[in-house]
Amino acid sequence: MIRCVIIDDEKPFINTLRAILQRVDDLMVIGEARGVESGVKLIHELEPELVFLDIQMSDGTGFDLLKQLDRRDFRVIFITAHDHFAIEAFKFSALDYILKPIISDELYQAIDKVRKSIEKDRINLQLSVLMDNLNEISRDRKRIILREAETLHIIQLDEILWCEADGSYTIFYLTGQRNIMVSKHLKEFEDCL
Repeated sequence: MIRCVIIDDEKPFINTLRAILQRVDDLMVIGEARGVESGVKLIHELEPELVFLDIQMSDGTGFDLLKQLDRRDFRVIFITAHDHFAIEAFKFSALDYILKPIISDELYQAIDKVRKSIEKDRINLQLSVLMDNLNEISRDRKRIILREAETLHIIQLDEILWCEADGSYTIFYLTGQRNIMVSKHLKEFEDCL
């Protein structure tokens, strides 16, 4: 599930966009803000994977908002009535730039770019962990990737206290009283561990 927020100063537009996004199965709108200041706060609190961002808002621009954030590990799709900001938008690593009024097909294509970008990052993360493990000799430095629903967890092997089979699932009991349930049989982890 792709967790997203909408930041736009026009409430009717937010309602329209939210209604369109509700038809996308793997996307969930987790919040909305009406300006730069409230948008920064929203992103800090909810840590979305995707931000639908207006450019011209009553208290500043979408660019002002992005400049105030120290973390930008989310994707941005600008949705605006102004076409002359496109070049600057892509300088901020926007995945897409859609002009209002939105056309559903354009929006769905932009969301597809987000899906591909997220999947590419997941694959790169998995490859990075694999390469680290291949280059590491000692067991206590090796890591494993556990997929729980839509979340990837990178776990040091020495954090694993024990594993328990639960039908076709495996429950990993970790230090810090954490548990992760993975939809694979315990046997599949035997060689890896």
